Amino acid sequence: MSSTLNWLMGSSDGLSNSALLILIRLTLILMVAWLCHCACSRWNPRLRILLWRMTAASLIIVTVLSLLPYRLQLALLPAASPVVEVDEVVEPPDLNETAAARELTVPVSGPLSRDIVLSDRGLTPLNERPPIEDTAATQASIVENAGTQETVLTASWFPTGLLGYACVIWALGVALLTLSWLGGVLSLVALYRRAIPVPAEIQDQAEAIAAQLGYLKSIDVRCSEEVQTPFIVGAWRPGVLIPVQQCAAAERQELQASLAHEIAHCRGNDLRWHHLFTLLQILLWFHPLMWRTRVVHADACDELCDLKAAGYLGDDKLYGRLLAGLALRVAERNRSAALAMARRSQVRKRIEAVSRNRASRGLNRWQAGSMLTTAVAMVVLLGVVRISRAQEQPSEAKDQPQTVQVKESEQAQGVKETLSGTGEPGATVKLYRYPEGYAKPVFQGETTIDDRGHFTFQDVQMPGEGGRLTMVATKAGYSSAMWSMWPEYQRPKLSLRMKSDTAALSGTITDENGNPVADAVVTLQSSQYPIPGFRMAKTDSQGRYTIKDLAAWNSDKSNTKSPSNKKGYTVTRCLFRVHHADYPITIASYSQLPQTVDVTLHPPAIVEGQVVDLVTGEPLADVEVHAQGIARYGGFTTRTDANGNYKLRMTTDYYNIWAVAPERMPLAIKALKVMEGQRQAGRDIPMARGGYVTGKVIDPATDQPIDGDKLKMQVAHHGPARPMTGAAVTSTRVQADGTYRLHVAPGRNYIYLMNGSSTPGYLKVGDGQTVHRDIVIGELAEKPQVPDPDLMLRGKLMRAALVDDQRESPPAGIEEDEAKLPPKESVGKLLAELKELNSGSDRFSDEWANQLRKIAVLGPDVVPELVAELDQTSDDMLLRCLGFILRAIGDKRAVPGLIRAIPKTLIRPGSDMGLQIRETDVALLKFMQQHDLSQQHRGSEYGFGRPVREIFGALESLTGQNFGDQELNHIFLNEYDFPSQKQAKAALFHQVAARWAQWWEKHAQEFTDAPAFYQVNLPPLPAPTATDSIPSSALLKTKSGTSGWVLQSIRSAPEGLVFYDLDTGRATALPKRWRDQKLSDGLFKEIREWAAGQGYDMLGDEIKGEEGQTQFVLRPIGLRTWELPKSRWKESLEQASIDALQAEGRANQQDLLVSFDPETNQARPLDTVTFFYITREGTPGILYVGIEVQDDSLKPGGFMTGDNELNPVAFRKGRRFGLNRLVTGANLFRGR
Repeated sequence: MSSTLNWLMGSSDGLSNSALLILIRLTLILMVAWLCHCACSRWNPRLRILLWRMTAASLIIVTVLSLLPYRLQLALLPAASPVVEVDEVVEPPDLNETAAARELTVPVSGPLSRDIVLSDRGLTPLNERPPIEDTAATQASIVENAGTQETVLTASWFPTGLLGYACVIWALGVALLTLSWLGGVLSLVALYRRAIPVPAEIQDQAEAIAAQLGYLKSIDVRCSEEVQTPFIVGAWRPGVLIPVQQCAAAERQELQASLAHEIAHCRGNDLRWHHLFTLLQILLWFHPLMWRTRVVHADACDELCDLKAAGYLGDDKLYGRLLAGLALRVAERNRSAALAMARRSQVRKRIEAVSRNRASRGLNRWQAGSMLTTAVAMVVLLGVVRISRAQEQPSEAKDQPQTVQVKESEQAQGVKETLSGTGEPGATVKLYRYPEGYAKPVFQGETTIDDRGHFTFQDVQMPGEGGRLTMVATKAGYSSAMWSMWPEYQRPKLSLRMKSDTAALSGTITDENGNPVADAVVTLQSSQYPIPGFRMAKTDSQGRYTIKDLAAWNSDKSNTKSPSNKKGYTVTRCLFRVHHADYPITIASYSQLPQTVDVTLHPPAIVEGQVVDLVTGEPLADVEVHAQGIARYGGFTTRTDANGNYKLRMTTDYYNIWAVAPERMPLAIKALKVMEGQRQAGRDIPMARGGYVTGKVIDPATDQPIDGDKLKMQVAHHGPARPMTGAAVTSTRVQADGTYRLHVAPGRNYIYLMNGSSTPGYLKVGDGQTVHRDIVIGELAEKPQVPDPDLMLRGKLMRAALVDDQRESPPAGIEEDEAKLPPKESVGKLLAELKELNSGSDRFSDEWANQLRKIAVLGPDVVPELVAELDQTSDDMLLRCLGFILRAIGDKRAVPGLIRAIPKTLIRPGSDMGLQIRETDVALLKFMQQHDLSQQHRGSEYGFGRPVREIFGALESLTGQNFGDQELNHIFLNEYDFPSQKQAKAALFHQVAARWAQWWEKHAQEFTDAPAFYQVNLPPLPAPTATDSIPSSALLKTKSGTSGWVLQSIRSAPEGLVFYDLDTGRATALPKRWRDQKLSDGLFKEIREWAAGQGYDMLGDEIKGEEGQTQFVLRPIGLRTWELPKSRWKESLEQASIDALQAEGRANQQDLLVSFDPETNQARPLDTVTFFYITREGTPGILYVGIEVQDDSLKPGGFMTGDNELNPVAFRKGRRFGLNRLVTGANLFRGR
């Protein structure tokens, strides 16, 4: 049986065997499909449609895969023993015997080989037998079981003549059926062309029905006297052909039903699938299981379209009567190339099905996922898998391969320098150099601090890029000190501070059974290769350790909170690590010093394999192998031994695993699940030559390459070398001439600009190929509708790991709090109740506020579940609520989830809420006021902000940080935003989130001791799709806008709002690094270049008037403007185009946004002026430059009347402006 299975799953050299194998595989697929069809024949028609379409796709894919030479080996059969045993000893045959009496142990077909697997038993290798030559033998048999023989077919089993006859018959059948089918198609096309267009009101009605049914393409409706029932014609550009009698006014109900039914066919692409089934039936015309596939698929499509048409009419019985009436008029001729609405043989069943399927809905994820999973499994099993024997397991090495000594390349070596510093007199200072990020430290030298507290190291070999220097100081009776320096960062003042107030960290290290673990290294150093003798200890035979060279410490010493605003943070725990050869690196924490901390080590999850160079075919020795955890964010690194083998000892998680070698790129292992105590061998990492992506990074303001040395930009990628299931990427610096060269693995790669808005996208790069791609800063296209599959997989794995963690590790203290807290499963229930309150009339009621408190009092134990909910939702109200709740709980583990939520706070315009507690619940009022964002409260009022304020408010409360996030407070997705504006806004929010993520990943260990929350794993900005520019002749009209803005002067108020982005509505101040500098011409140019790179379009400035007085003005930044006539001030535009507005206006050639008198050739900076503008991103609009404001006496609550741009009083001095958006019919809002 196993040999038959292997033959079925394998490949064959003979044409006849290949065809037979393919037919058997296709038959299996069709048998399964018909069994499923019979089981669900009266169920939701969507199930049957999906079933048969998956079947058609499976037939094609399995056929194609079966013709490929490659086979994925699946070791399901037992491994052969090195000593082969068989039930009967087969002796060498007697050459004098007749051929009929022989039983030869030979392969079925083809040459002798050790690799052919024919049965469950191991066979004696054939080339160890004496060679046998006998031309008379025509067939052979194999001893499969004692006393049982199975005849195996050879290549001569299928006579050539019979094979030829069969091929001729098959080809004739295909030709005749193809001609018949093509004839039907051509006759229908001719019939459709002879038909006449329907009246305009019927065409309009068809388009309205199409819009209601979700069919967005244009559809042509024609009528003909030659047809009795409506049907669609044309697979790619379908049209509807209806009987001419349905155009009569008395037949409008029947017409509506007909159009709804046929348009539903168009929306489901039913005719395309109809043709595909016809083609499959033609190719497999001899196969009985194919004969009715097209019919049953068409029946299921008709049932679904009947359901949609009846739903459109709103009356099932009426639709049934109309369908029955149509059936009576069906012509006898069968139009197989079309999908007719009324086929008489099926009408009764379809009428019954309409009533039966009335309550059916779309397929849920479980149903569709189950069917797709089954189909994929069958396709893989039948198409690419070959059953083979398991390989013999090699004996397990007792010890991990010894690490090969790091050989530092010349590129990794830096220049030599002199290092000097200060410290405790008499202390010993040792200097180490880490050549690379994951290399062992190299001892550089040792010195003693003199009596004046000074020390010097001469001729220090500086590390290259990626390396670092580390200096440690020790002295008896003092705490040790450490100083590290990376070459890419500016050197701080070198001071080694040591304290005489020492304390010890001690404890016991045990395994999961409570047995002491000896020779474990306990260290406060975060490096994988810690410096010996510094802040570390080794456990004795009882597993005990004591680290003595530490300073006394408690959380009060790290408190940075301000008593006035209560902002800041407190470090409550610090981390240390335990290293042991038999266990993964284990992280533990302490909350004060001195302290005793016991640590339990758990068995490692071991992954072994070999790193192989695909170019040379040889293993790669002494290369780094990295594993990055996806769900729990652990990271592990090792090096290959002399034979290219590696062994990783890790904790439970899903991992991306890759290697790093010069001039090679890995094909990484993606999302490998490893479990504690389990070993996985054979996880080899192939290293390809790779390809390159090259290009320039362009500044749109100058249309020239940027200065990479000055802007410090990086181009990065995800791809086969760094899957998007993890956060790791590879990157390259942008050079001084703006060029970059990025090494990538062969395949589909996601390329993006790391620290700037850009046009991320996918590029397919071949091995050894170079692909060119220029990146324009700020040039973005709409993000795709479907996220990257790897990104979706990462979210799925993270949620699965969260569920596992909650199942295996219940929150601490749950027994003590069980009496006063709701049960554990009620957290989800409380969230479900909150969602109901958010969508009902009780939103913002006291009951709603109390629901927030109920969730918050559950405390830190429920933070992982709340973060998971935050990751999944994009709902406006739930984002607000979760930000408020997480701020109230105060658990720092919420920070990564809040950072990931930042891009989702870009939503439609909304308002912050001022709410009240209407009852007398004092405790509830205190809770809401304590945790809202308001600084002052009146009576029973409290505040509840928009998502952008609640999320950033929570981040600031938990971390004490603010990165100027208030600039996002007034940026919304507006209904009529152009694609360029949506993209610019999305990029802006993502930049802010990336800035937060970078900060958190650097400081996370100061806030939490949970490694699972050290990484943010911010999803990259999705790759945009190309968008068409607005045609210059397209009709535009004004639609809403903004008013009342005052842009301050960069010279007199640099801390105010001096920059404005017309695409996003963002306004900001001058960065702090320039505020105290004298604004020279060179610095002003530098600032403008920076502002252009950030996407700003205007800046506020001041000039001197004719009498020396200060006049506030606006300056454009890469903005094209045309001054319009005075009559255009605040005038609505209904029928305007870019060409017309440019022709009407006068192109502004000045560096100021001021009015210009062409008659006198004079600028009038104090006049109001209307401009038509186009930003660098291509967004058009109307800009109203108002009067200057010299009176800043306006106070909150002050009264303003009339035109905002003409009011001389404001909160601040500067120049007033407003704007109107221009919209077309193409940029309607379509959601996020």
